[in-house]
Amino acid sequence: MKRFASLLFIGVCSLFLSGFASGTEAETKGNIPYHATGKARVYIYRTAAASATVQPTVRLDGVNVGTVQPKVALYLDTTPEDHVVTVSKEAAGTLKLKVENGGTRYVRLNVVDTRIVPELVDNAIGEKEIADCKLVAPQ
Repeated sequence: MKRFASLLFIGVCSLFLSGFASGTEAETKGNIPYHATGKARVYIYRTAAASATVQPTVRLDGVNVGTVQPKVALYLDTTPEDHVVTVSKEAAGTLKLKVENGGTRYVRLNVVDTRIVPELVDNAIGEKEIADCKLVAPQ
């Protein structure tokens, strides 16, 4: 019984620490193709390991673009205009943001009172924070 419990514990820990996310993985930011002319890029990411078991589904303008675990960043190219980011599963709030043609925006998913809340962050901060994240393309 102790052996089974130990194996189960190791398996569960491996799953949480592996940083799985839905989407296609890009190993480094340098592997991500630059967004096409007339597009803008949005990174949606989590840095905190708090509430690691909560894996919110992220939506951009109501369209599911993937799930995000701690230390994972989704990157997506979109039209330059106003957008709405929402998250499901114990999430709170909605974030409205404007992206300019050729621009980049960073949305951090913060844990606030056991809920995941999207927050627009300064580009310099966002770029620094995603350096430690696994980058994935949307589903």
